[in-house]
Amino acid sequence: MTLVRECRDNVNSKDLDGCTPLHYAVQSGWDFITRLLLWSGANVNAKNHAGVTALHIAARLKDIKKALKIFITLGVDVNAQDIWGVTALHLAVKELRLDMITLLINSGADTNIRDVDGLTPLADLLKMVNPEDVLLMIPLDLIMILAEGVDLEMQDREGNTLLDIAMKYKHYAAAKLLISLDREGCVFIDGMDYCNNTARKRKRVSV
Repeated sequence: MTLVRECRDNVNSKDLDGCTPLHYAVQSGWDFITRLLLWSGANVNAKNHAGVTALHIAARLKDIKKALKIFITLGVDVNAQDIWGVTALHLAVKELRLDMITLLINSGADTNIRDVDGLTPLADLLKMVNPEDVLLMIPLDLIMILAEGVDLEMQDREGNTLLDIAMKYKHYAAAKLLISLDREGCVFIDGMDYCNNTARKRKRVSV
């Protein structure tokens, strides 16, 4: 209550780092205070100097569920990127937050957005070093949700596609799933398409 009372005249006031009371309320896990700030007119899309929104912070936490529903109702930008190009979905994936991943995707999060390293949220997931552990926590159907609508030929800064990353990090089940998502039933390897044992050239898209 003190937080709201002190900022009553301007709930969107910022400190030297550009953070608003909403940033701190979410960071502290204060669900009720977060909701109170939102009801008092706090800008749900306010960014600090690093481009971080309250949603970026919430993506890593577990105690803000009620407030998150208000975020969505108030039209939070689920695709907001910080100065590193990271979205809330990137962060939710890195934290293996299944509930947040589902909420963000159902709220319109774009699975194709890349960070400054050219990585999509799914690429971040596939780069986790313990694929067995990841697949125990994140089922393949959720990987499919992350992969739906994703440009499977999109490359990161090192020229790796999602399939390249899956194979490199030994996510074989995920690689098999990605292959199955190719609508033509083709596998892209070393600049060639392999379709029904027939190879043909395909131009890689540079991104």
